[in-house]
Amino acid sequence: MTQTKNTKQEKQTQKPENEAKEKERSKMESQNQNEMKQDEKGSADADQTTDQKESTDKEFAELKEKLAQTEDMLLRERAEFQNYRKRTIKEKGDIERFVMQKILTELLPALDSFDQVFHTEGKNPSEEVQRVLEGVKLIQKQLWEAFTKFNVEEFDPTGDLFDPNGMEALTRIESDEVENEIVDQVYQKGYKIGDHIVRPARVAVKVPIKKEQTENQQNKQEDNKNNQEEKE
Repeated sequence: MTQTKNTKQEKQTQKPENEAKEKERSKMESQNQNEMKQDEKGSADADQTTDQKESTDKEFAELKEKLAQTEDMLLRERAEFQNYRKRTIKEKGDIERFVMQKILTELLPALDSFDQVFHTEGKNPSEEVQRVLEGVKLIQKQLWEAFTKFNVEEFDPTGDLFDPNGMEALTRIESDEVENEIVDQVYQKGYKIGDHIVRPARVAVKVPIKKEQTENQQNKQEDNKNNQEEKE
């Protein structure tokens, strides 16, 4: 009887202990499950963050490439516009020069006539002639004021080295006074627009005597001198 009672008491004592252990085990299992869920969530968040970063990097690379393409396109457009502007300015200048060249060519005889009038005027002209000359000079001045706006220039190369690019030699005079071809006289002035020659200056040129001719002349002079001495 006593043994049965003790066994019953032991069972009653073990029951709370088993319940406590069961609760502890359940608690640990719950914690483990929570930790597993957190690990899974953390892993999912990490994967999501990685995916977002890769997506952001890809979008940034695409935007960077588009920006580079846009910048390159703008640079090309700017270069093309500058080239177009330069061509337009050049074409405009060529047209203006062509038109002015045509006008100047037609007026060259009148300009030459002005020069001839002033070169042939007398030293003591009458009052009437002087008034006419003053009127002609005024017209010439106004004409040149208009020409100057279009870069028209006249040039008189007297005393300059002869340059076939802007001069036309009508006569050549041999001279021992020069070592190079020098413009001695200008028959007609030259005209140009900028660097473009409209009409070359028409000139007389002094050219050096060739060495052979000089030696022949010296020999001839010596022969003449010797002949005179022999006669004496």
